[in-house]
Amino acid sequence: MTSDNRQYQQWVAQRQRAEVPDGFSDRVLAAVDRRPENAIRQQFWVRLLLSTLASRPGKFVVCCFAFLFGITPFLYLVYLAQLIGISTAAGLAL
Repeated sequence: MTSDNRQYQQWVAQRQRAEVPDGFSDRVLAAVDRRPENAIRQQFWVRLLLSTLASRPGKFVVCCFAFLFGITPFLYLVYLAQLIGISTAAGLAL
């Protein structure tokens, strides 16, 4: 166990003697500040949607729009069925 500790201490001492190249910190900070080239920039609508979803009424409105968008094809099918004269089995007349 002491040999492991001695090896570790030697490794730490060796790492402490490592030299840092000139301008290393500048390059690191520049890389941190730089935005990735392939990052998707948030557009106005994305920010609007995220801020809307942060509130409970906003979530309700978004869910209502999603429901209306999702049910539209079914309502259209019912309309077409009435248009061509097919009676609906469940009596879903609009």
